[in-house]
Amino acid sequence: MDLSYGEKSAWISLITMIIACLWYANSFAGPLMAGTLGFDTLWGALIGLIILIVIIESVGHAMIASAASRDRPARGELTDERDAAIDARTDRWPAYILGAGCIAGIFAAALQPPIFTAHVLLVALAAAEISKLVMQILHYRRGI
Repeated sequence: MDLSYGEKSAWISLITMIIACLWYANSFAGPLMAGTLGFDTLWGALIGLIILIVIIESVGHAMIASAASRDRPARGELTDERDAAIDARTDRWPAYILGAGCIAGIFAAALQPPIFTAHVLLVALAAAEISKLVMQILHYRRGI
């Protein structure tokens, strides 16, 4: 089965997010739980991680866009109404996850140090984005 541009895009984003989250957790979970992680040591790593994510996403999407434009040179469109319908259907649950994470962040702000609160919010953001990408892929696989 030939994957659409939207599904390929979701796969690239999901793989990139999972790699970034695993690297981040591997690098900073221990110091965070030990209480030795501070914002000063975190900024450089976060900026480097963001740059890496942007590079991976840009190269990946450029590759699939050029391949898609070779496959369909006459239409010039990479997305269609099915992609818009899938995007609309996959926005609800990630919003709930992000909302729950923000509420957890409020409680963390009251009970924990600021660095822990920042990580609660970061986990909520990553979980919401990963859940959206997984739902998009499932919708593409089901043929919705």
